[in-house]
Amino acid sequence: MSSNNNQTGNNVNSEFNSSFDNPYNNVASSPNSPIKGAIVMLFAILVSISGMLAAANSYGNSGGNADQNHPQGKKHRGPDFDAIATQLQLTEDQTEQLKTLLKSHHKNRRQERQSQQQKRQGEHQAKRESHKHALDTELSDFLSEEQITDLHEILQKNRPPRPCDRPCEHRTASNYQ
Repeated sequence: MSSNNNQTGNNVNSEFNSSFDNPYNNVASSPNSPIKGAIVMLFAILVSISGMLAAANSYGNSGGNADQNHPQGKKHRGPDFDAIATQLQLTEDQTEQLKTLLKSHHKNRRQERQSQQQKRQGEHQAKRESHKHALDTELSDFLSEEQITDLHEILQKNRPPRPCDRPCEHRTASNYQ
């Protein structure tokens, strides 16, 4: 009897021990377990990321060979007149007229943008000069001309560099006086 109790006790103990050996045994098999939810969520995230990467890689490539005619894999800028001519069924004369017209409009837009930029730069320069003059006027109440000049030099030397996208040829000493 004692051995029979031992067997029953061992069965209970083995069930008890097995549940501690792998605490996720019952959790992973239950339909609404947090682990299964996390695994499904992780899989969904991976699928989403791979889809976004695939879309990003194919964006702008029509058929995957858009860069084949361009040296060093550089992307084509501007309209693809061959594709437009094919799609619109244009004659060679119509294609040339379209190309000339679109390039002319592009050139005009670029010139307008540049003139607006120069106008803004001129206005900015005028404002800077106005502020500098106002500052000099107020400084002259308690500093001499030499002290004001020295102050401007000190401020210029200690001025932190500004980040800039453009080549720094536009920054000359005359811009900071």
